[in-house]
Amino acid sequence: MFKLWSDTKPEVKKELKPDLGLRGWNELDDDEKLTMWQHLDWYFFDKDKRREQYKSGESYRFFGGYGEEQLKEERIYRTIMTINEMYKAKNYAPTFLENTSLNSACQDFLSIFMKQEENIVMEMFSIYCKAILLERADKEPYKNEKETAKDFTTRTKEWRFEEFDKFTERLNEVFGDFGINFVLTRQGFIPRQEKHITQNIFEPVLEFLADKKWEKVNEHFSEAFNKHTHKDYSASITHTVSAIQAFLQILVNGNAGKGNISELIKQAQTKNLIPNDSFSIQIFKNIESVFARERQSKGMAHPMIEKPDELNSRLMLNLGMVFLQHCIQKEMVEDKKAVQKAVKAVHRGLKKKFLRYSAVLHAYHENQITKKRLLEKISKLDIKIMTIYLNKSKVYTNLRSEKNVLYNYVTNILLDRICTKKIIPIDEKIQLIVERKDTNKFLNLNFSNYLKKQSLANHKLNIEIKIRTSYQEKCLQATDFISWSIFRKYESNDEYYYNLIKEKIFEENSLF
Repeated sequence: MFKLWSDTKPEVKKELKPDLGLRGWNELDDDEKLTMWQHLDWYFFDKDKRREQYKSGESYRFFGGYGEEQLKEERIYRTIMTINEMYKAKNYAPTFLENTSLNSACQDFLSIFMKQEENIVMEMFSIYCKAILLERADKEPYKNEKETAKDFTTRTKEWRFEEFDKFTERLNEVFGDFGINFVLTRQGFIPRQEKHITQNIFEPVLEFLADKKWEKVNEHFSEAFNKHTHKDYSASITHTVSAIQAFLQILVNGNAGKGNISELIKQAQTKNLIPNDSFSIQIFKNIESVFARERQSKGMAHPMIEKPDELNSRLMLNLGMVFLQHCIQKEMVEDKKAVQKAVKAVHRGLKKKFLRYSAVLHAYHENQITKKRLLEKISKLDIKIMTIYLNKSKVYTNLRSEKNVLYNYVTNILLDRICTKKIIPIDEKIQLIVERKDTNKFLNLNFSNYLKKQSLANHKLNIEIKIRTSYQEKCLQATDFISWSIFRKYESNDEYYYNLIKEKIFEENSLF
């Protein structure tokens, strides 16, 4: 596959795309702000080009089709109107105050972006995001005839975030290139962390908490992030611990209000609501002691013994996210929603002429854009990939001709390594989903019995095996893209797609 000049020379990539570190908005110069605007103007408007408008003269040009243009106009108008109502004394939008027109709103929006301080700029972005979310807040997509109520509810939730997620992806990409020290999530702006921390911990946890059920948890986390941003580190620590406490209260009791963290952890483990293996018990015990100590010494709920700094506050935010990630990993793995959503989102993005041919995504048949899109979505999920590969030419001839025997053998080795590395809790029931390679019921039954027997004998594993088609199980489509990417690396010396998911690969070994 053709490689760019920068792909062959790492030093070139560093020169062309330098690491600017972490910067606040106020550290940007006017030229940088202007460049950022030009990268974002698809969502805002063209600051230079005007168009003739009947009766009202010229107006700023918005992008997209008629319906899309109108929505973007309303977002800008609503954002500036809200700023004027919320912060009257500051008068951040004087032009709009004099003349409440769309043009005035555009002028003030641009002026705030280019000339104002960080706090009002980030507030403006936040209000703009709320305007996007309000567009679909009380609406629903078309319900398919065969769609269950549960599936429709899940799809509706994702549909309502669809436009917001597109804007989030673009804004975070631009912010990242310019080193802006904030990341936009479904819960609001959070401090930028190292990329793998944001993608593997913060984003999956905050997406899980987007459900209305966790509203109280989100309130505390929003305050924690907000206080951290404004350097009120004591308040940030207090709200982080309160968020954890609220999460456990809702998880155990169904609502926030009663119970301390230590007792709630024990109750949640007894009810099998969170992992309760010996490793998890020790993790929860250690983190809980840190929460108690930091809240006592540096929080605002008690006389402060030690004044916290940015590192203390950031540590508590990270620990809070790690704690929640460990709590919810069971549910996130069991329902497989994150992976399924990624596949569905990519499938929905295909043009209608392609949808007629197949309801299933196959890596071999898809174009480069589709492959890249799904693999990038997979790379942002909280998953681990373990892979074993073999050169078929090195396989014993008789075994090579017995494909089912070889398949059983390789799968068993992979399962054995997963257990040995303790990627899964071996003292709990495990569900293994396998793609149906053959319609022969005898071969499928033989495969299931073989794996159950081997896993029970070697690891005392209680395993449930489900054989599904890729149409029935969306996660298998994601697995197909992953295995195809790894295959391309070894078969064609093409690492482009492999590199998109490389950080998620926990272990990669040759069988022979």
